[in-house]
Order: sequence, then structure tokens, then C-alpha cells
Amino acid sequence: MTGETAQLLPATAAALGQLALGGVDRAGEGRVCVLIQVVGHALLPFTDGPLIGLDAILRWLDSWEVPRCWPAGPPATVPASYAQTGNERLWARGGHFGHSQVPESRAGGPGGIDPERILGSAAPRQRPGPPQSDAAPLPQVRHSRNGLRPHATAAP
Repeated sequence: MTGETAQLLPATAAALGQLALGGVDRAGEGRVCVLIQVVGHALLPFTDGPLIGLDAILRWLDSWEVPRCWPAGPPATVPASYAQTGNERLWARGGHFGHSQVPESRAGGPGGIDPERILGSAAPRQRPGPPQSDAAPLPQVRHSRNGLRPHATAAP
């Protein structure tokens, strides 16, 4: 496990088709819905190993104001995780979820991981006020007529 990370989509683009098969796709819901995938196997929880690079990922999620909580509790182990059904009330709270905990998902991952090892590895950062930066502003998200967020583009 190298801790190597790669961002495949902008955080402002919904990962449509990744969170549900044939049902409601939850990847377009919420202020921000970031899908993070770990290369591994649900039978071998990745939280049993080194979590190289996790602090940087958590700081990035903090910058998007993703709550550092796991509302649905720890994901079930395989094979019970395939029978786990997501709870829409918990999903609406926001925070971190395993794929098996997403409402209408049929996935079994991530298996019996330990959310405490993930979220407890670094304290949440408090934002003292608006960030001071000389960097260019983030691009605005343009919505299509059907309300989906197809992609982020620079403002015209």
C-alpha cells in the first residue's frame, strides 16, 4: 500500500452511475458528494493496514466542509454487507459512508472497516474565517436544464 492518490473527476462533478445499479443514483445528491475508492478487497479491511496519505485526504474533505462523522456506524463485514440497506435519514445528514450503506446500493464494499481509524487519525480543522489566498477562485458549477451537475467550467 503506497498511499498514492489520484483524482479522476473534479469534486464539483457528480460521479453518476457509481453509487447505485438500476435505482436512484445518490452520487448527484447533496452540496458535495465525493466518491473515494480504495483499491483492495472487502474481505481484508484496508483500515487494518497503514493509512498512508489519509491525513491529506481528510484535510481536502475538510476544505469541502464534509462532516467528520460516520452516521450509519461501521459498515458490515462481507457477506452481511451485501444485505445492508442504506438509511435515507442518515444519508441526508451527510458525512462518510461505506458503499454498502448508500440507500439503494447493491455493493458489498468496503467491508468491515474501522471508521474510527479513518476519522480519528486527525482532528477536524476549524476554519477561523474566509480563507486568504492569492489563488484564482474555483470554477463555478454550471447546471443543465434537468438540474444535474454535468461538469465544472470556468465562468464565461
